[in-house]
Amino acid sequence: MARKTSKALSEYTWHCLEGNFAPEVLQAPKTGGDPYGVWPSVHERIVRYLLRSVAGTLWADHVALIAAVLSARRRDVSTVEQAVRTFNTRFRALFQVLVVNKAKSGQVLRPRVINEREE
Repeated sequence: MARKTSKALSEYTWHCLEGNFAPEVLQAPKTGGDPYGVWPSVHERIVRYLLRSVAGTLWADHVALIAAVLSARRRDVSTVEQAVRTFNTRFRALFQVLVVNKAKSGQVLRPRVINEREE
């Protein structure tokens, strides 16, 4: 028996990610989100995974960008899905270790915005 999903797979588009991911990632040049280009879009299955499993994490934009670039390079859907799942799993493990180590040392892990002047 097939699983029922709340939305049909075809309803998951790259635009569904707006508000959960950085607009720079969603409209990255030479990807499916590029408003001026004609590049392959990210498959619905990948978008659904990004919404359900990656959105809200510190590394969400990085994983979404990986999906967009691989899709634009015309990689197979299963290849993109495997890469996205692998990166999400590795980032999750890495950040858990970083947070635990920082907590033990009394430091707080905060994202830092780099000023253009600092570069």
